[in-house]
Parts: sequence; structure tokens; C-alpha cells
Amino acid sequence: MNRVFTNKKWQLGAIVLLGLILLFTIFTSPQQQRLNDGSTFSRQPSGYGAWYASMQAQGAEIQRWQKPIEALTSNQRTGITLLQVYPRSIANFSLDPKERAWLALGNKLVVLGVSQPVTEAEFLTTHPSAAGLVKIQSSRRRIPNPLMNRVREVIPETQLPDQPADQILGDRYGSIIWREEIERGELILATTPHLAANAYQKEPGNFQLLTQLVDPSNQIYVDEYLHGYRDREEIAKSGVGNWASYLRQTPVFVVFLQVGVIFLVLLGGYNQRFGRVVSLTTPKVNNSEAYMQAIAAVLEKADCTDFLVETIGKAEQIKLQKSLGLGSSLIAPELLLQAWTERTGRPRSELAKLLHQQALITQNHQSLKPPALLALLEKWRQLSSGSSDEITK
Repeated sequence: MNRVFTNKKWQLGAIVLLGLILLFTIFTSPQQQRLNDGSTFSRQPSGYGAWYASMQAQGAEIQRWQKPIEALTSNQRTGITLLQVYPRSIANFSLDPKERAWLALGNKLVVLGVSQPVTEAEFLTTHPSAAGLVKIQSSRRRIPNPLMNRVREVIPETQLPDQPADQILGDRYGSIIWREEIERGELILATTPHLAANAYQKEPGNFQLLTQLVDPSNQIYVDEYLHGYRDREEIAKSGVGNWASYLRQTPVFVVFLQVGVIFLVLLGGYNQRFGRVVSLTTPKVNNSEAYMQAIAAVLEKADCTDFLVETIGKAEQIKLQKSLGLGSSLIAPELLLQAWTERTGRPRSELAKLLHQQALITQNHQSLKPPALLALLEKWRQLSSGSSDEITK
């Protein structure tokens, strides 16, 4: 058995390692990383934690919104700015009637990360603005006139004739940030989702421009619902009240289930409890016994029972002679019978019959079946034990 799975320390170490790999996979997965892009909870370069902290330091009324947008746009409050920073540029952005009606009341919506066509503009550019120099890392631009876009494809160096009236930030290739007035409200859109990300902390113009766009005089909400964050009320509504119910509703539960099944299979396969390793002791081999068993197997296969009768008979006769005080050398059967009768007082015929039977088997090379051979050995045992008892008395 492999000692790696029977040693408690190795088992616990393997479980901890699997757990760490699982957690590392969950929290560093590309999906998790993309979801945190643009979040004020994130301290990654693509997050907005630094800008959010700067707004709090300025005393702005800013909060994280962790409910569906419908919960905000369904009320009649005014003077509210909602900031949405999409993890990736969103294509085909549009407002639904309820959102447009909410803006018309006098609210503002700032959306960073609206997908627009890629132009011939440099990827890294710096633009002057009312907030100072702003660094942009995107070649996407909004070109209001589709005809000019077609002309640019044919003549790449063609410049746009005039800056659009709704443009807030842009260059000769098109608009980067622009606005749309909706009655008393305003919609501000930007092609880049990284306008004031943590990576631009050393670019004060970027932070200041976003601050001006959201208007610190308004109540500012940052949409964290689209980044996967939910407040307690929303969690209760969704029926996710604890970690177990949350995991059951996410793909993470499948991962935990697979790890648990693998662990149970390992335990069942090796059938070993946690604890100290018990070494198996190697039984000591009795060489004499092993030799005798090997010889017995050979003799049995060769059907040499007469040899066994002769050999065992001689050994038993010497044993009997020693008990009678006649030494360890074989003597004539007549002398043995006379001494045995005198010392034990038992009938001569008992020993004479056994010696005669043994002599016939040896001389005629008779083959005995195991039961007959065992019966002969049993007679020698009874005779020897009885003779010893009689001599002792």
C-alpha cells in the first residue's frame, strides 16, 4: 500500500493543498477578474477603489448601489447621479422607457464603457480638458456622421470637420466622451471603461474629469449590482441566506462536490482511518518445520509411505528404548519385547503386534492411505505414553 495515503500528515497536507488550489482558482479565475473590473471594491489596476476613496475624502455624497437599477429609477427622486462602469465595453447600449423617464425628471446617468468602432487613432493618447490633461488608452471613437466614417476608411488622414456640440472629450478621429440631454436630465457616455481606474492615480486630470461628470453637488450612486454585489435585502429576496445555499446556486458548488467525491473515493479505496501507520510484522520462519513440510510433500507425491513407516518406527523405537534405559542404538526386537514386558508389566502382544505390522509394511513396500498411516502413528503415541506412565510408577 502506498504510504502517502496512509500517513495522517500527508493526508491532511493533500487536503489543505487541494483547498488552496480550489480557492486560488475561484478568486483568480478570469471570470472573477473580469467581474471586478470597474468595481469600487477592487484594488486592482482596473478597479475604481482609489477614485471612490477620493470622492469620500472630498465629502461627496456617494454610495454603492447594490440593487437592481429598477429599484432606483422607479422612484420620483431627482438630483441623483448614477455611475455605471462596465467591466468590458458594452455593445448596443440603449435606455429603456423607464430609465429615460427617470432621467427626464432631472437625474443623470454616466456610463463608462460603451462600445464604438475602432479607428486609426493611437491607442495611448493625451487630451486637454477643463479638468486638465486626460490620458486615454483606447482607439475607439464615436463618429456621429456614418458618411464621415466611410470617408475615413477610404482616406485615413481625413479629419472630422468640426467638433460635435455634444462632445466632452475627443480628437480628430471622433468623440471619446459625449453627452445627451433628456429634458431636464442628462446622459453621459464614454468609450473607455478605465477613465479613472486605479491605474491612473498619478493622472489627476482623469480623476478630476470623472468627478466633474458625476457632479459632486448631486447624490451619487455607483452601480455595484452589475459587478455581482448584492445587499442583504437582495440576498434575502433571492433565497440565498447562507454560504451553503449560495454555493448550491453557483458553479462553485459543482467544484466542491467533485472534490468531496474524490476524497471519499480515496478513503474508500484505501480503507484506512486517519492515524499512525501500523507496520506489518513479518512472521518468523521455522526452518526445521518448513524443511519437514517440504520433505513430507515430496514423499506424499512419490507415494513412499513405507519409508515414512520405517523412519518414524525407528524413531519411536529409540524413544521407547530410552524410556526403558536401553540406550539410543537399535536393539533386537526380542530384547526390546523382554525389557518392555519386565519394566511395564503389560502384555507382550501389544508391542509385538505393532513391531510385526511395521516390519511387514517395510519389507513388502506397502502403500498406506493417510487414514491407515495416521492410525499407526496414533498406536505408537499411545504405546509410548502408556509405557512412560508405567515406568514412572
